[in-house]
Amino acid sequence: MRISIHRPTKKIIEMQSGGSTQAHLDTLTQNAINAGYTKEDVEVKFCTEEEYAAALEEAITIPEAIASKQKAVKSACKGHIHASYPAEIQDSMNFGIYPSEVVDTAKAFIAACIIEENRVYDLLALATTKEQVNVINPSWPMEGKEVGEARHRILAKF
Repeated sequence: MRISIHRPTKKIIEMQSGGSTQAHLDTLTQNAINAGYTKEDVEVKFCTEEEYAAALEEAITIPEAIASKQKAVKSACKGHIHASYPAEIQDSMNFGIYPSEVVDTAKAFIAACIIEENRVYDLLALATTKEQVNVINPSWPMEGKEVGEARHRILAKF
């Protein structure tokens, strides 16, 4: 495997499998020049799959890491809420089908999840390294046992 890297940004320009000669590396260099890079800004080399994976990781910027983490947290928040209150249950609550005690409990739980999502976003905004981004994780609220049991008893009536 061989790769070309844009030196200033450490972004991978191109990866090709195979090859073992300088001519193969020269092809990568020429491809990069044809794409608008200067020869001085291009590094070409042979690498293993592990080295390629490390180069991909190194090329991720802090803003990209933050954006990726935010997307994952948003998806996890939605999944955590829907695990306790699926969309069809939420719709029924909005139509007034369930008693207020169930609706109020659901609203409090959903609000707590959103507050946690926002807390993580605030921490990510302060991150200055990828290592910091990687260790910032949500601590999702859990329904109390009594609340969960009461919710299931009430929902079972419907």
